[in-house]
Amino acid sequence: MAKASPKGIKLAVRLVRILKLLFDGHRLTTRQLVAEFSVSKSTILRDLERLSEFGLETEGYAYFLNPNILGAYSSTDAKNIVDNIGGTHLFPDLSLDLLSELARNDPKKTILIKGHHLENINPSGANYSIIRSAIRGRNRISFEYKKKYSSKNYDQVEPYKLVNHKGIWYLAAKHADRPKTFSFGLIQQLLIDDSKSFEHDAKLLEAVNNDDGIWFGAETQRIVIMVDAEAAPYFKRRKLISNQVIEKEFPNGSLQLAVQAVHPNQVIPIVKYWIPHLRIHSPAELQRQLIYEIQDYSEGIVRELP
Repeated sequence: MAKASPKGIKLAVRLVRILKLLFDGHRLTTRQLVAEFSVSKSTILRDLERLSEFGLETEGYAYFLNPNILGAYSSTDAKNIVDNIGGTHLFPDLSLDLLSELARNDPKKTILIKGHHLENINPSGANYSIIRSAIRGRNRISFEYKKKYSSKNYDQVEPYKLVNHKGIWYLAAKHADRPKTFSFGLIQQLLIDDSKSFEHDAKLLEAVNNDDGIWFGAETQRIVIMVDAEAAPYFKRRKLISNQVIEKEFPNGSLQLAVQAVHPNQVIPIVKYWIPHLRIHSPAELQRQLIYEIQDYSEGIVRELP
């Protein structure tokens, strides 16, 4: 799947900085903003288009917020944009000075952001807008879900949220009375039915809002994982498995983790990645399944050797 550089983060901090100026009552011109951020006029015009839903108005060459809008928003709201894309933990000191530095291509800047490989969904921009509209209106949608070797049509899908998880966009939804997660990039031939709205499932909406990952469902399975001392610091530093809880820390530095998983695939791929440092303690059948898969893989490699 196509990947993008951290331009999204630069865009976010640039938008926050522009919003802060607007919230403070400034009238801005494209010439001012081009000079401020060292970007092209077309980039600034796209930024202003993105901010149009805040009630942006124009007079001559100036862009500004209606005084009534200024009473409804504050500069704190601007910073909340960064908070909502994970900036709360990414930047411990979200000062305007830091935002200004991040928004500029300054060779003297103090911070570099690396490793944020984001899915490029620009080719599906129309679908993005349609789904956001359907979510706001609680309208059902229909689409073709096109995987690499197969496709399937889905009708009467109830969209709840667009979720970005580890740089990839997903649609959290309900279909045929069951929670369902779709990869956004695989959605094609999208149609919206705005003739009637649906009622949210309160429990599902709570799960979508509060769960660490993209697996949503009422029935979960408790999976216990043992982490050796060498890998333990990485799992203590941040949650490498969605919904992981550190239940025990042993004197030798190893850990016992527990995960309430909707599906084993929430856990198994990560355990594979961390072999030999992780093993599934329970349920035992999952560890056996993992062993069989590794044996099949090893035997296949051996057979292919000259």
